[in-house]
Amino acid sequence: MHQPANKRINTTRRSASPLRGVSYWRARYAQHVRKARGAITLVVLRCTRKLLDRVGPPLESPPSSSSRLGDWYAKPFQIGRKRLILLMSGTSRLPVVMLGRDVANLGRDFPDALGAVLLALGVPEITVAAEVELSREFVYAATDSRSMLGSLNDFASMAQHRSRDFVEIDIVGLSVELSGTPIVAMNFGFPRAVTLGLLATSG
Repeated sequence: MHQPANKRINTTRRSASPLRGVSYWRARYAQHVRKARGAITLVVLRCTRKLLDRVGPPLESPPSSSSRLGDWYAKPFQIGRKRLILLMSGTSRLPVVMLGRDVANLGRDFPDALGAVLLALGVPEITVAAEVELSREFVYAATDSRSMLGSLNDFASMAQHRSRDFVEIDIVGLSVELSGTPIVAMNFGFPRAVTLGLLATSG
């Protein structure tokens, strides 16, 4: 359901949660999965094996994502000593760069990170609000596409090259900059343009 046009998207990062043991977070995620199974809308976050070791076990045979941007593929990477996570839309290959210091809450924090990037791309606020709400419920799954993994690796390398001399990294600005990179697997289409096209369609 579309949200009112004047609804503000919260892009402020929440404070990091206290450190907990692995068993605590796995139990929390198991509770979340039980809730998400009954949700009408959700997003599937397909993580690399290294990232799954940190966020929780993957769900076998997950349902389809509700958003027009489809499943999201994710991998951890670093720029200098800064830990980051790169996520990429399975339908438009839009990149979203997130801070990686609170990786246990990746699924919880992703919708607001997505909203910030979509707003920066000029997507109408009412459309952004709808996409963010469609992504509130989530499940983790394993990656299922070599092509997507190749794009993730390419974009992570580009991000490292473009930001290697920066003391502070503008993760939203970096995401927008990367979205202007043509993708061979999409006939050299641009993630930014494909995303805007998908979100301009009705339904």
